[in-house]
Amino acid sequence: MKNKDLILPIIGIIFIASFVHFPQPAVDLTGKEWGTITKAKKKTVCILSDMRALSKEQVPLKKSAKKYVASLDAVLAINPELKEEEIRDILAAIAYKSEPDSHPALDKAYQKATIKKIEIHRWPADEAEAAPHTESLSLMLSPKLRAKFGLPSASK
Repeated sequence: MKNKDLILPIIGIIFIASFVHFPQPAVDLTGKEWGTITKAKKKTVCILSDMRALSKEQVPLKKSAKKYVASLDAVLAINPELKEEEIRDILAAIAYKSEPDSHPALDKAYQKATIKKIEIHRWPADEAEAAPHTESLSLMLSPKLRAKFGLPSASK
């Protein structure tokens, strides 16, 4: 009798679990593939996977995933030659540039060749350049606010 009482809840759990979406394991994305992802949530999941890979190399990452997504978008926007590089390697270069605490761990990872050292030639000048939709947002602001923050005018 007890076995029959357990079968129905077990079948229910299996049925419900079939509808639950588990994030897929990360694949190594290139900058070109990164550019095709339109949903912020998917970019965040991808970057979290790469952040986890770097943390396995003992790389201390200080920023949030959202900040790394914004940095990656900005770096790729002004460095089209990085489209063939893997996102993990670009993320490592961003961490190396912006977080001095990461240097020893990244230097070891570069020596072991677990992460490819890449050269990023151009960096976003400021936070405004790191925001991907700054220009379109500026058009929604009043002319007074656009002038105050040095944004382009709506008549552009």
